Amino acid sequence: MNYFKICAYFENETSGFIEDSTNTLPAPSNLICTQQNAHTFELNWDDNSQFEQGFKIDRKIDEEDWINNIHSTPQNATSWIDSTVVINSNIVYYRIYAFFNNFKSDSIDIHYNITFPAPSNLTLQKLDQNKIKLSWQDNSEGEVGFHIDKKIGGTDWVTNYATVDSNTVSFIDNITETCGTFYYRVKAYSGTYISANSNEAQINILLDLIGSVNTPGVAQDIITSGWYAYVPDNYEGLQIIYFGNPEIPEIVHTMNDFEGRVLSADVEDDFLYVTSHISSTAPGVITSVDITNPLNPQISGSSLTSGIPYDIEVVGDFAYISDGDNGLTIFFILNSTPDFVTNVSSSGHAQSICVDGTNAYIAQGLDGIAIFDITDPFNPSLSATYSTTGAKDIFVQNNYAFIADSEDGLLILDVSNPALPTYVAEVETDGFVTGVHVDNSYAYISDSEIGLVAIDISSIINPCIIGYYEMIAEPSSLILSGSYALLIDNEGMKIVQVSP
Repeated sequence: MNYFKICAYFENETSGFIEDSTNTLPAPSNLICTQQNAHTFELNWDDNSQFEQGFKIDRKIDEEDWINNIHSTPQNATSWIDSTVVINSNIVYYRIYAFFNNFKSDSIDIHYNITFPAPSNLTLQKLDQNKIKLSWQDNSEGEVGFHIDKKIGGTDWVTNYATVDSNTVSFIDNITETCGTFYYRVKAYSGTYISANSNEAQINILLDLIGSVNTPGVAQDIITSGWYAYVPDNYEGLQIIYFGNPEIPEIVHTMNDFEGRVLSADVEDDFLYVTSHISSTAPGVITSVDITNPLNPQISGSSLTSGIPYDIEVVGDFAYISDGDNGLTIFFILNSTPDFVTNVSSSGHAQSICVDGTNAYIAQGLDGIAIFDITDPFNPSLSATYSTTGAKDIFVQNNYAFIADSEDGLLILDVSNPALPTYVAEVETDGFVTGVHVDNSYAYISDSEIGLVAIDISSIINPCIIGYYEMIAEPSSLILSGSYALLIDNEGMKIVQVSP
């Protein structure tokens, strides 16, 4: 510190003096505080002086008094680590100044809200179909332990799902679900003090791609019989795919015996029934194909449908066709050539069909669904309609109809009284649902913006998404075969495992 005083003078006369002082010891600058763990903080600063003997540091915690000179550093020091902060404190304050003997610079100060440093680098490992191992990096000291949060698919987070002791850096979760997408996050805690969450990690149990095969056209539908999948491939005929080795499915035969585009197919015993359409001004065609030898299928006969035959389902002696603007068309199929039985309007644009017992359920896009009583296939009658956002596909199980309802997700209706379908529940996917297939307690849907979505329907009034297999290609339909979901998209066919 330099002191000065000054006066005016004239010959031997002087005025009074004025005094002042200036601090010529520059203050440090750019003070930074970094928390290393629950009770350790590192200070860094810039040294702006040349002749200081060192730096002195004062500290205050919460509303306590300042502790002066809690530490003195050597000359030219630019950092210090304080490891004596009480763990249950909230805010720590520091101020620092240079000193020389009894002189000191101006001080600079900083404060820091005390937290637990969050764990990091959370990774997941599938040990088997029933165990997931979590591993993370412990960045804190003094924690009592770690809380683990978990969620499955689209369900809510289960906070504090599990808790492990301090310094533990792994956990094994036992899985009871058949399949799913599992999410985890970890945080450190001590009493009521909790760190931020670690990174979020996810892993699939099953819901993995097993195999795929590209088709030359754009797949429209899929049906299986044994280890063969039959895929109507639009203008590229019908592809017969062998998937006995699911990892390497292969096209073993292509049928180019159909005019126009091939739209749908269904199997009954040793016969495949295929629908196709030539042009917008012409009716469609139903063709029966003998597939006793899938490598050498033989056409046995064909007949005209009433409209555009988007979908077909064969039950017993009859084939039921969703026939576009012409509604429902029925054929008798015991003869080599399908025999036309009847056509009845559905008051909509029939696109997909599911037959369950004595009822036929038709998805009609913007026109919702239509339900027909087919107790007498020669005289079907409309039982009911139900408005939806955009019904693309429909599947019926145990008196419930599951509807792929485009941007509104999966819609579930109670159809125990087919004349009075009633709302039960819906599941939004934030995508565009195109197809649905149900197997006992699970519904599997194809979503053109997401991929394959698995939904737990064990509680029919509270269904929930449990997992995803994300796809870049846009899936349009699917079918289950044993442990696998077979999906068609704009590339061809994908095989995803959904159960052990």
